[in-house]
Amino acid sequence: MTYAEVDPDSEFRWLFYGLPFAVMIGFIGFLIFGAEPAPAPPNEAASGCYRTANGPSFRLNRDGALFEGSDRPVSYRLERAKIGIVLSIDALIELQQDGQEMRFLQTPGDGGRVYPFVVRSGAKSYYTMNEQSLERVQIIGSNGQRFEYRREAIHLCDGI
Repeated sequence: MTYAEVDPDSEFRWLFYGLPFAVMIGFIGFLIFGAEPAPAPPNEAASGCYRTANGPSFRLNRDGALFEGSDRPVSYRLERAKIGIVLSIDALIELQQDGQEMRFLQTPGDGGRVYPFVVRSGAKSYYTMNEQSLERVQIIGSNGQRFEYRREAIHLCDGI
């Protein structure tokens, strides 16, 4: 019985040509049939009164975001960002020092502000992707001070 001499290069040639082709087909399949991104949570998931110890309060409801010291609501929406779920305000509203107290002031210009929702674990705050954890919003004032707003009973914002 005679055996034919086999060239090892020709025997595995399909691997060298087929593997890149299979990877390319898999990548295209992922792009076409891959998972859809999670939709943004509805605005109602975060509606309520938000308060902090040393700053002004604000209220989120179906009419918009109403800030203490403001006379009309501003539109807002919840968005999913890389850092987590954020509160996106459609106006340039900043938390600024006004004398001895902090106030929300609308600054001129186009654009808006984005404030992340956070969860607490001990003394640390972490950004959240969980729609059921929209209880705290972190806002950094114009002076660099961090304010953590917590959702409380709606009647506490009756004056706004």
